Amino acid sequence: MGLSFYEKKKKSKKLWILLLALVIAALGTTCWMFKVKKEEREQAARKKQEERTVRITIPEGYTAELAAKKFEQNDVCKAEDFLKAADDLDSYSYEWLKSVPEKAQVSYKLQGFLFPDTYEVYKHTDAKKIVAMMLDNFNTKWEQLSKENKTGLTPYEIVTLASVVEREAKVDAEYAKISGVIYNRLDKKMKLQIDATVLYPLTKGKYNKKRTLYKDLEVDSPYNTYKNQGLPEGPICNPGINALKAAVSPQKHSYLYYHTDKTGKGTHIFSETFSQHEESLKNQAK
Repeated sequence: MGLSFYEKKKKSKKLWILLLALVIAALGTTCWMFKVKKEEREQAARKKQEERTVRITIPEGYTAELAAKKFEQNDVCKAEDFLKAADDLDSYSYEWLKSVPEKAQVSYKLQGFLFPDTYEVYKHTDAKKIVAMMLDNFNTKWEQLSKENKTGLTPYEIVTLASVVEREAKVDAEYAKISGVIYNRLDKKMKLQIDATVLYPLTKGKYNKKRTLYKDLEVDSPYNTYKNQGLPEGPICNPGINALKAAVSPQKHSYLYYHTDKTGKGTHIFSETFSQHEESLKNQAK
């Protein structure tokens, strides 16, 4: 006995359902494989990108000389090319760069404006692009700071003063206080007599000398604030945001002197007079 029309139709329907299920399963497998392939491609692209880029942190207080070495060590650009770009004013048109004196006897004209930060950059990049990136970062910070600057100092003088604060201050709470000391001494026409301004020319920007000797204070350099009145000829490092804020908004007080204390934390003892300063040093030496 053959199948009835109804039974044939029912069997055909089952076959179609089975076929549809197989098609759906095949599509699902294809989609899954496509998704896996896509993820593999994306992972490969990310890996390739990671191999081509590097994250570099330029700490606050780094000089152009130290930054150049770090970029070279990470295969970003040659130190020589970076330093050449850091001495080139003509390639950039920021308004604040007009405050850099044309005849400034400085190591690198863009020193102080190479903002310290963490940068993700391509390996084997044109040094000018790296410098431009750092200047652009500084420009972003300066847009706000310039509105707060009521000191009467030019942007270059602010950055120079901030660079000194950066090398002197070791704890956040003292940035504005040390800045206030510098302003007080400038107001009284006193020489700043700050060791960092001697160490910068003495170590050629490397700061790899820990102690300043009396003979070092005689170094013949426009940066030396033991021999020259006022601020150093130019920035002695690239200051971070805390030092820049301190230079724009110094703490108001009557201190003229300071020296490191015994805590080993980099904090200082501040004095209003030289006799108080000497007494403090004698007490600490006991």
